[in-house]
Amino acid sequence: MQKLLITLLLSCLSGAFLSAQNLIKDPDINKKPLSPEFRICEDTKIGTLTQFVEEYTWNHCLKLELKKYSTPKNGRRAYALGVLMGGDKKTPGFAVNPDCTYHFSIEVKGQGNKAMFNFREYGKKYYAKKRPSLHTIKLQKDWTVYTGTFKTSPKATHAALELQFWGNDSSPANFTEKPGDYILIDKIRIREVKNKPSILQKTVTKAKIDTTREKSVIIAGKGVANAAKIASFKDLREDKPARYPATGKVYYKEDGLYFDLAFSGGAPRAKCKQNGNGVWQDDVVEIFIDARPWGGRFMQFVTGAGSGRWTGDGVRMLPDKYDTWSSKVTLRKDGWNVLVHVPFKTIGNYIYLLRHHAINRALVIRNICGNLALFFPMGIFLPTLFMKMRKLWRTALSVFGIVLGAECLQILLRRGIFDIDDLILNLTGAVAGYFCWKLFFKIYCKMRVSYGIL
Repeated sequence: MQKLLITLLLSCLSGAFLSAQNLIKDPDINKKPLSPEFRICEDTKIGTLTQFVEEYTWNHCLKLELKKYSTPKNGRRAYALGVLMGGDKKTPGFAVNPDCTYHFSIEVKGQGNKAMFNFREYGKKYYAKKRPSLHTIKLQKDWTVYTGTFKTSPKATHAALELQFWGNDSSPANFTEKPGDYILIDKIRIREVKNKPSILQKTVTKAKIDTTREKSVIIAGKGVANAAKIASFKDLREDKPARYPATGKVYYKEDGLYFDLAFSGGAPRAKCKQNGNGVWQDDVVEIFIDARPWGGRFMQFVTGAGSGRWTGDGVRMLPDKYDTWSSKVTLRKDGWNVLVHVPFKTIGNYIYLLRHHAINRALVIRNICGNLALFFPMGIFLPTLFMKMRKLWRTALSVFGIVLGAECLQILLRRGIFDIDDLILNLTGAVAGYFCWKLFFKIYCKMRVSYGIL
């Protein structure tokens, strides 16, 4: 059953920079199909440029992905793949004034080692590719804001900003990317600098919460009589209307937030009434409260058709006794109703723990220790019971297969998510158990020899 998501975004609007005229028409990459002002360049046969939707946040961005290396006539492997930002099919770039300074700001993250900014300028019988004040960057796994400036020449009438991969195996230091590496690009801002700076500037900062994308905001009133009404729902992952028609009310009382929701067009089966991972067999609604401004991810409240509950942070389950919030599901022949109550105390406690880093430490300790201990006995029992398992690689390979099968089974049965961290920690726990067995076995053998036991 398609998940119907409600996202409550608790963020404040800011951005004096946004008040300036942006030369990029679709800076947040929202248009479908992809705006023609974004074009793949350099060796277009070795990669792709697509609109990408991020997990959990459903943020739209550009994705430039390297698919393969090119092989020139000299036999050397190389790659030069980029994206041009500005202009369209008819014009090579956005219109610029000659001999003027332009400021750009762009959010970037990706998989790979490095990338390079350039800008191209065009004029009547004129073309040049030049370096801005910020040229080479090291790709980060988290969204990072890069800003810089470039100055047009007296001949320029149009310009475009470029970000690219490049490398050649004749220089191993520069041949660091591999097929499958990618660059994600978002929040592109380019504007003319009216007061020309004496020095071209560049900065690199960590990206903040998304405050630029236009959002639908509802104001919840106090009590049912003043409830905010929701007339339509959207599948945020696919960026289209939800499969099942839905209506709802959101309001608050002295004790917390209430979500009174009604869905029609289908009749879910109540497969699980227990709290925990089993809820994913018949989940009917997910509610997200954005906790990123306080250093977290999300507060995620999931309800199943059997009124079972699951609490997470958008990625994994949070330790919860399920007495901090409640939900009630009423099944009909043509749909279902859900009433979810999230106390303000629950939200406040979560934010308090985030601010004091207590919840992060608790989650890390619980996750690491639990997963290490889970398969620790396996590293002892396998070599003890089976002679063939007394080689480390055989024990490790066997445990890897068991854990991988268990993780895949979670996906098939919809009783959890595939987590590579769990796989690594389980395997590490088993290997630790194997070394403990090996140490004990050596001691045991020495004792037998010492006491003359054959």
